Amino acid sequence: MKRKDYLYGLFLLLLAAGCTRDVVLELPYVPPKLVLNASVTEGQDVSAYLSKSWFLLDSVPDSELEEGTIRVYVNDQLRGTMQQADIPGDSINPKGQFVLPGCRVQAGDRLRLEAEAPDFDPVKGETLIPETVPITGLDTVRFITSEGVNYLQPQMRVYITFSDNPDKRNFYRLIVEKVTEYWKGDSVRISSSYPKAGFYTDYFFNLRYEDPVFQFVASNPTLEQLDASTCRGTFTDDMFNGREYTVKSVFSPIQDSYRGDSITSIVHYDIRLLSISEDYYHYLTVIRNFSITFGDAYQDGLLEPSATYTNVTDGFGVIAGYQVAYWRITMPFGSEPPLITPWDKIWNL
Repeated sequence: MKRKDYLYGLFLLLLAAGCTRDVVLELPYVPPKLVLNASVTEGQDVSAYLSKSWFLLDSVPDSELEEGTIRVYVNDQLRGTMQQADIPGDSINPKGQFVLPGCRVQAGDRLRLEAEAPDFDPVKGETLIPETVPITGLDTVRFITSEGVNYLQPQMRVYITFSDNPDKRNFYRLIVEKVTEYWKGDSVRISSSYPKAGFYTDYFFNLRYEDPVFQFVASNPTLEQLDASTCRGTFTDDMFNGREYTVKSVFSPIQDSYRGDSITSIVHYDIRLLSISEDYYHYLTVIRNFSITFGDAYQDGLLEPSATYTNVTDGFGVIAGYQVAYWRITMPFGSEPPLITPWDKIWNL
């Protein structure tokens, strides 16, 4: 029997190998276009990023432009031409940063950017700056779960209350950031971490968007679970238009502040409720769909591939507006010291 099983397995392996084939991918060349991106809010100078698209089959992707121009219009009034804001030696921000010093927008303003560069068709895009939606109340509940991947981890459920404007359809985004101040004598270092951003002290920081407003597909449990982590906190007021609403989410693991003989750590959880433009919402919705598409949902045939989104005419990119309401939770001092601090050698690896 063992020999038979072995031969049968070998036959299946050869059969599977015989069913594969190489496919040569041939795509017609698509000339590059300008890519214009901007995310604008009150209290900050209008800034943008200008680059170019590159062809999928290019051996060396190249998105940088030698030169470019961006004009700024607010409510159809020309406010000026942006200045290049690239910082020499900057390894984080790509080349192509622009800013218009002193130009700031207000709620209700319509912002339009028009960009051009040699050998490219000019492009333009616009967005409406939304109003700030204040957080009117915030409650928390700490608990420990006995199920799932967060087994026995301390968690916190947060309830954020706000009032929705009934005059129009509104779009929102919820963000939670962990900020830790580490003190050693007179020296202070600050560590910041967003959900699933990576290793920051001794844990990965997770945020689960469990409220029904975050769920795009309420009839499919698999997609509901994926939405809870891939929706990027975006939602609309479709379920509560014009009413006061309390949206809830859970983040973990929870860490208390600590005061020791040599190290003091003060832990904050910063809650940000963003009111976002419709363009911002549509862009993040596409990103959410990509997150699911490249996961189990696409492999299991539960979701169709998503198209990209742009509101830039004759080019690519997104011009978006947003406002931020902010609330900070500072954790009480506990007895557990941080496992790793910025002065530990592992931080310098």
